[in-house]
Amino acid sequence: MKTKVLATVLISMMVFASVNVFGGKPQRRMTFYIAGGMVKIPVKVEEAPDSLPEAVVVKMLKMEADARCQALTLQFDLSLISKPEKDADDVTIDTRKIFDELRYREFARR
Repeated sequence: MKTKVLATVLISMMVFASVNVFGGKPQRRMTFYIAGGMVKIPVKVEEAPDSLPEAVVVKMLKMEADARCQALTLQFDLSLISKPEKDADDVTIDTRKIFDELRYREFARR
């Protein structure tokens, strides 16, 4: 009994404290489930301002313009992520081996 009374008093204090701190009408309620049921505590939701300060907007536009200019002149070095290709002269194709394999496969099917 003592625990229920203490829990009820504590929850009541939290409800009144949140109402007094935020003042005005709460926008939402947060639900807490307790042994005796559920309690809804009012919560005021913060909203972001609609627009950014002018200095921030100017700085962002300048950074975007700089990024576009750098993208036009940027050169990619693909040698770090790709294997070097073999020269055409270095590649040797052994046609005898290919024909032997084809004949072997043809005899193996029969």
